[in-house]
Amino acid sequence: MIQAKYPVKSLAKALRLLDTLGSHDNGTSIAVLSKDLRMGKSTVHRLLATLRGFDLVWFDSQHIQLRAGRADPAFGDLLVRQNLLVRHGLPILRELV
Repeated sequence: MIQAKYPVKSLAKALRLLDTLGSHDNGTSIAVLSKDLRMGKSTVHRLLATLRGFDLVWFDSQHIQLRAGRADPAFGDLLVRQNLLVRHGLPILRELV
């Protein structure tokens, strides 16, 4: 990971939270995330509420668990489309096929 000269701490926390949430295949709780990240539950709750607003996190009320939201694949698609190797290599691969 590249260290920014002037990192935005709240963004770094939110990204760490998403990464940790993604490591729990079946979702998890605020308490578990708080413990894993060594952050206060109120901080985790506020970050999750913000991420839910962007559809990056879902709350499964039936199982009382948090899961990655549907915006994650959209960001993944964006990264793939902007990847130079994919952008320049795809036409060549299509031609080869």
